[in-house]
Amino acid sequence: MNLLIAKKLPLKNKNLVNALLIPCSSFIKWLKDTLPENTVIEYDMLSFGLIIPQKRNFIIVGPAIGSPAIILILERLIISGIKNIIVFGTCGSICKETKIGDIILPTSAISEEGTSKLYCGGEVTFSLHYHPSSFLTETVEKKFVDNNIKYKKGAIWTTDAPYMETVEKVKNFQNKGAIGVDMELSALFAVGALKKVNVASILIVSDELHSNTWKTGFKSGLLKNTFRKVFNILDSIFNQLK
Repeated sequence: MNLLIAKKLPLKNKNLVNALLIPCSSFIKWLKDTLPENTVIEYDMLSFGLIIPQKRNFIIVGPAIGSPAIILILERLIISGIKNIIVFGTCGSICKETKIGDIILPTSAISEEGTSKLYCGGEVTFSLHYHPSSFLTETVEKKFVDNNIKYKKGAIWTTDAPYMETVEKVKNFQNKGAIGVDMELSALFAVGALKKVNVASILIVSDELHSNTWKTGFKSGLLKNTFRKVFNILDSIFNQLK
């Protein structure tokens, strides 16, 4: 028997089933600048914010970097009745065709993190593949196509230790089919499948590693513009999930 039970989020609307989960603090800041001043923002003891946009049928939670931190949030979303979660985050590119500002729709995540193994009962051996909800991924993809938004599809390598990303590791995960690297997705996909909720992801490339050097794009206006482009169609995506 588990000793700890996740605490429900303070949702006044008990019928909400959709959530936008944002790992990146920069995205949360840009969101606050975008939403009306009277938007409700609750701050949790675990240091993440719960943003409830008026006249929208989804909530926004974040930031939380890394698999253990973001799974704490996912557990609370699930126990609060959330069924559809879109993870809107960033990744590093390990594919030369994928550049800063590009949008990636992940088709799987390759684990180099420990959280998913604790949930799935497996040994802590890496390189397991976990998959997003096909229903939710297809819903997002259709909306991208309808709005002429360019995107790429592929696997993401999820790591616990970004400062241990070596040239050899990049080549290894390239050979496994990965086009990007992040710190959360494999755990999110694993726990979502285990708990029978829909989890999908939209990632924006924030930096590049494919040339064996680190090129960062967090200060690039291109990243912020792509963020706004994606956020502007989220209403229509979530409206299909009522």
